[in-house]
Amino acid sequence: MKDIYIRNNNDVLEKYAVIFDEAKLEDLKMRVIKNCSEITKAKEECIKSRIPNNHLYYVCKDRKILEIVWHDDIKYRKNGKQTKMYDHYDWYYEDLYDCSYTRYSCQPLSRFIEMITHGNEEFLEMLFEKDFSMVGKNPTVKEKIAMLQQELSDITNTYLLKRKEKLDELKIKYAILDKEANSIENYSKIGDLIESINCDVSELEKACNKKEKTIKSELNRLLKIEKDNEKQEDVDKYFNELVGLVKFELVDTLNKNDIYRINEFFDEDVFNANVLDIEKIKGNSLVKKR
Repeated sequence: MKDIYIRNNNDVLEKYAVIFDEAKLEDLKMRVIKNCSEITKAKEECIKSRIPNNHLYYVCKDRKILEIVWHDDIKYRKNGKQTKMYDHYDWYYEDLYDCSYTRYSCQPLSRFIEMITHGNEEFLEMLFEKDFSMVGKNPTVKEKIAMLQQELSDITNTYLLKRKEKLDELKIKYAILDKEANSIENYSKIGDLIESINCDVSELEKACNKKEKTIKSELNRLLKIEKDNEKQEDVDKYFNELVGLVKFELVDTLNKNDIYRINEFFDEDVFNANVLDIEKIKGNSLVKKR
């Protein structure tokens, strides 16, 4: 595939031919998916329209991509059961299927490669600059397990530290009240103080237990799939391979001021009308020639 892009480099327009082999990029994308993703073997009961396919798709929330998913080894069969459905007009029944598949939680690089094959200007510019800081990468299962184990340790240490702080606070305030004249009012203040501190410690314990439960649940999930992911590779080396598969050939250059001069000569926007909107080329961005 060969497309022409224009790039503004200090008011000199550079004309690049962007050349790549779509088949090779597709092969790279699939190797990134299969070799670098988090793999989960899954089984579920579902209706036919919910059976996964092997297309790359995105799990999104508020227009933000949370996860990139691909499925393989998809097997399904009717199990003789039905479920009741509603379609805004009436109730009806659908057959249920027992479905098994391998789920790949993919690296962001897989989407990056896909956007390159689509000729996305923003992604091509990042590739041209070899700046992958906005692409990011997901930690491996082994790295996730280590991080969660550290979080569990931190939660315990945080709870013990804050609990000690509350008890120290109680001792200091109690000592101050204890020096004051004994009275019913004073004893009432001590009782309120102890109740307040106990309440704070109890809420702290509840918050820590809730967070600990969430982390342990995710940790248990990762430990179950650790063996299936032990051969998965670090994605870094595939960035370098991508750079080698896409060529940016400098075809020609033109001073931007010359374009404005020609427009003035013809007294009309010759270039904007027939080639590209020059004003769209801001900074060093690549813009595809129309």
